[in-house]
Amino acid sequence: MANIISITTQKGGAGKTTITAIVSTIIHNYLNFKVAVVDADFQKSLSFLRKIEEKNLSDEKKKDLYPIYSVDMNEVTSLLSKIKKEYDLIFIDLPGSIEVEGIGEVLSQINHIFTPIYPDNINVRSALAFINAIENKFIKSELTQTKSIHSFFNRYSTHKNKFYFTKLEQTLKENNYNLMNSKIFESVVFDRDFRSTVSALPVNNETTEHFFDFVKELLKVIKSYN
Repeated sequence: MANIISITTQKGGAGKTTITAIVSTIIHNYLNFKVAVVDADFQKSLSFLRKIEEKNLSDEKKKDLYPIYSVDMNEVTSLLSKIKKEYDLIFIDLPGSIEVEGIGEVLSQINHIFTPIYPDNINVRSALAFINAIENKFIKSELTQTKSIHSFFNRYSTHKNKFYFTKLEQTLKENNYNLMNSKIFESVVFDRDFRSTVSALPVNNETTEHFFDFVKELLKVIKSYN
């Protein structure tokens, strides 16, 4: 039975879709998990990216790819009931809002939610409001299948806003938010060069090693609840 995961928040531009693509591809290509992605975002960015990437692949190569299911929100529940026994991990890319019709039913089926936080005041407030809403509306419900919600720093930089990062990290932990130790560092190359549903990030690379640390911690979180 698959663990159902979503890297999501309600703030646009937080990097949820890019991170979903990179993480799913690393886990599928390097760790040999049976992975599927459900693209329920309105923009269908992952489905569009896959179509572009497939154009350059042979039919044989296409067989090695993890599937991306492009569906509307009201189709997610039915799809999950059909496929969750076939995979180890299912990632769902959701719209960036909890006000979308039908999203409550979908959120209640997600086992683990990971929320990116970029440390500017507007993004932090939005991310924490999102986490609080999910915890109050869904995690505390007896009907939910949600086991955990974790946040993590995205576009982290040791060269700027260092004091802000440190203070924010302290505040989150003091208020009992599940903040991951691993961080996604700031870099323009991920959107430009490494956002792929086919090719995984190179290993043993200083530019990409933090992503592998993030994947290890994500899988450790999931395993701890099984």
